[in-house]
Amino acid sequence: MSLYRRPAQDYASGVNISRHAVHFYESEAAFADGIAPWLAEGLRAGDACLVVATAAHRTLLAGRLKQPGVAWPPASYLAMDAAETLARFCIEGFPDEWRFASVVGEIVGEMKSKVRRPLRIYGEMVSLLVADGRVDAAIALERMWNRLTEAGPFSLTCSYPLREFQTESRKASMQAICLEHGAVRLPAA
Repeated sequence: MSLYRRPAQDYASGVNISRHAVHFYESEAAFADGIAPWLAEGLRAGDACLVVATAAHRTLLAGRLKQPGVAWPPASYLAMDAAETLARFCIEGFPDEWRFASVVGEIVGEMKSKVRRPLRIYGEMVSLLVADGRVDAAIALERMWNRLTEAGPFSLTCSYPLREFQTESRKASMQAICLEHGAVRLPAA
């Protein structure tokens, strides 16, 4: 898997994006191979982890995170449904910044105050927006995440299946999405 890093400061927007990574994957196995080790590393270090994903991906990640003889403290791992969470702060299919800060900001704040450890977040709400043809909404949500990191630092990784970016118009969208991240993980060529 190749990794492209950008400077920690996005000079165009003034937002620090060093803790926001994106992972593009070609298969479900590649998805799990890219995300589960990052979450497991955090849990082993005592970090809290928030997963906002589809049911299939929550199940896949939970299976990969189970290790014989290892139990994570219940407060350190929270898994939520991506579509349900997204619906709580979107208006007519577009994320509302005030609602996002209220809904997601509150969840992030609660986890950080309960665990008082670094927080790792994996999310794929942006991927759901792209799959629905709402690239503009996904980019807006990526920017909201960037602003939320300014309120209280955490590490965030989101992901997208590469199949969503096969057309020429979507390739340009992929580039715009990459510009919102401090690190971009692409499948090895």
